[in-house]
Amino acid sequence: MVRNSLVLMFLVLLLVPASRAQQVLLLDDIANIVVYGPYEDDRMGWSMEPLGDVNGDGYDDLSTITNGPSIVDWSAFLVQGGSALPATIDLREASMEAGIFLSAFSRIGSVSDFNGDGINEFAVARVGYDLDQVFDVGLAFIGYGTETLPPVIELSEINAPGIKMVGHRPSEWVGNRIRTAGDFNGDGFDDVMIQGWQNRSSNIMEVIILFGGRELPQELSTENLDEHGIIITSAFSLDKLGDSLASVGDVNGDGLDDILIGADANPPGEDRAYLVYGSTDFPSLLNIGEIGARGVIITGSGEQFGMDVSGLGDINLDGYDDFMVAAPGRDSRGLNNSGAIQIIFGATDLPQLLDTEDLADHGITIEGTREDMILGIALSGRADLNGDIYPDFVSRPSTYEDDIYVFPGGPKYSKPGHISVDDLEFFVIHNPGGGLNYPNVMRFGDINGDGYDDILIGHEFASMPLPGGGKRDACGAVYVVFGGPERFPSMAQRCDLNDDGEVNHKDLFLFQSQWMKESD
Repeated sequence: MVRNSLVLMFLVLLLVPASRAQQVLLLDDIANIVVYGPYEDDRMGWSMEPLGDVNGDGYDDLSTITNGPSIVDWSAFLVQGGSALPATIDLREASMEAGIFLSAFSRIGSVSDFNGDGINEFAVARVGYDLDQVFDVGLAFIGYGTETLPPVIELSEINAPGIKMVGHRPSEWVGNRIRTAGDFNGDGFDDVMIQGWQNRSSNIMEVIILFGGRELPQELSTENLDEHGIIITSAFSLDKLGDSLASVGDVNGDGLDDILIGADANPPGEDRAYLVYGSTDFPSLLNIGEIGARGVIITGSGEQFGMDVSGLGDINLDGYDDFMVAAPGRDSRGLNNSGAIQIIFGATDLPQLLDTEDLADHGITIEGTREDMILGIALSGRADLNGDIYPDFVSRPSTYEDDIYVFPGGPKYSKPGHISVDDLEFFVIHNPGGGLNYPNVMRFGDINGDGYDDILIGHEFASMPLPGGGKRDACGAVYVVFGGPERFPSMAQRCDLNDDGEVNHKDLFLFQSQWMKESD
């Protein structure tokens, strides 16, 4: 074991200088599938969610949504995965065999298997949904996955099985964010988080945790969830609770899934993230500031701390799931707005209040290295891009750089402390035509069913080139970049020169042989 470790270290020293020069990938060269919005100015791709397999065909699916002054109202599309999808999918021309049209919905979300039937669900919402004389209460719809979903689902007449979650207060905007919560209450069914406004005039937010199950009513109201869920409310006005949400797995090792809630407050200075432990006896209503032993209050420095939060998986291989909090406004290394990614290790003894400026043994701070780099935006993890034992994650620097950073996990993430992003191995996906808000969002899902997660990239201002010249301006796009060890290898995989699954003296001999041939 010691000898193999020394061989790996030696090969890394030899290979890293050469490999770093090859780590910039052009998006147009590596995007395997591009899904374009149907009309000019649709700005589709501003929001996008991997859904898992919602139609039972064995392939992960995705949903995306429009966001512009198109000829159609707000609308979403469910695009089905497969092993033989075309390189270009035009949602204006695509037959309904390629997807499902979700008409008049203004938000989308991820749900997992909410009703326990072995097929994942999808989520859509209309935040401006009205009741009689009560306006903008919001409606979220959890649509049950099935092999026979209709080709069109209309808000005005939902013709698919599922459950409606409806607000009851003016401007409650239920469904503004929707994310899976994993099995938060330990009953064997995945749950879902839904953001809304508890009190719009006072800017008090709410996060509804709706419990999954087999026998659920077709409609619920935030006025009375009964045993079907709980509500977590803001600690203070303008804390923006729930603007980012993530299921993070089992962080504290109690067998229940935990959740992470971002709250990048306005004005800055009170930004927080909240780790909420899964529980079988959670109160029906809780102010997040009073969470106590039910979770961890996480603080940091710089504007927009917590604007993105994400699960990560067990990156340090200690048996506990880890998670990430974005700190894009942090002045890392004395550089204004250079940003940071805070990786926090799971453990049974996390403190109830955790300051990321003093993580000690609780995690890693990945620091930006340039003024206005704002590292940490569009943070997303819990992925396996290359089939090794470490989880992988993505983020991006400033929107003006047109880059995505893809970080393969590895042994370097097991040691707590501060590390420069430039000292890590990562791939850069560059889009010379990226421009404004590239990318809006990044997620992971195995769209082609090869066992590796793929990178899903949403860009609302992308334009579709048209036959014969011209383009469909700002129709928006979702790019699918297939994963795999050939494209995103870890350092250990790069050093396995003979592809036998191990890094040992045989690879060193092979490297020496190849080097001598090239030197002749």
